[in-house]
Amino acid sequence: MLVVVTDSYMGIFLPSDLSTRLSDFINKKREFPFVEKDEIIGTYYLFGKNHKITESLDILSVHSIAKKTMERTLSNIKIFKSFQHTKINSDFIREGYIKRILQISIENKEFNYQKMDIRILRDPTILSSCFEQHIVYYKQDYFFHLIKQPLEKSVIPSNLVDKLEGRMLMVGYNVSDDQKLQYANILEPFFEWLQKID
Repeated sequence: MLVVVTDSYMGIFLPSDLSTRLSDFINKKREFPFVEKDEIIGTYYLFGKNHKITESLDILSVHSIAKKTMERTLSNIKIFKSFQHTKINSDFIREGYIKRILQISIENKEFNYQKMDIRILRDPTILSSCFEQHIVYYKQDYFFHLIKQPLEKSVIPSNLVDKLEGRMLMVGYNVSDDQKLQYANILEPFFEWLQKID
């Protein structure tokens, strides 16, 4: 399980300019919410980022991690809902992000400014909170979908095969189910985003 944990990656792929919005919010150039109510927020968890998942034990580990991630999201959303009037506002949210940024800065003292900025805007703790906070603010539903086996070449766009074949993927959206998405399949927007940044 340790290998799967250290070889995992989380991010937000919709809206595609979230990093810019998040940076503006942290720097007080924009207020919360910085995602509109009618926008889709898409989040992903990629397991086996650098190494393919081939062992059945690793597949089970991914299932366990995915389940814990979903449980943690549910728990955090319940907490935010309980304190919505005090915790879902620009000042409180920005303060929480800045505390996390200070922690990242201490842990990564060797990073230069540019590398530190990238690390902050890709931080799983900040991005998870962003997803949860917008769901609570707009009183939205959400769902996660785990691809339960390593991705096969046949379902991956040809230019992404090297990055995704043999990896496992979970995506989440701020709608109740995949029928609310205007895409041919649940992975299409993730593939589109990855192709643009590739």
